Amino acid sequence: MLFRARVRTWGPSVALWAVSALITGYFAYGATRGDRGLAARREYRREMAGLDSKLADLRADRARWEKRDALLSAKSVDADLLSEESHKLLDFAGADEVVIFDGPQAPR
Repeated sequence: MLFRARVRTWGPSVALWAVSALITGYFAYGATRGDRGLAARREYRREMAGLDSKLADLRADRARWEKRDALLSAKSVDADLLSEESHKLLDFAGADEVVIFDGPQAPR
């Protein structure tokens, strides 16, 4: 009888603490392991670092192509670059010239 009386007095209090602990645990788990939790944040940052390096490579590539385009513009044509492009396009080399292939393009 005395035990039942004590359970009735502190039982709701313990139940409230247990439910509060479960709810807190649920949100703590979601904050660390959920779709928008700390683990996902680390993965997003890792992905962003990879994309930043790829962006830097693409920007360098674009700058290289813009420089090459400027050399081929109508205002100032670089004679060496024009000769190189014409030889590539026409598959022509002079008798006194040596052709070295260094890219993925194979001779035809």
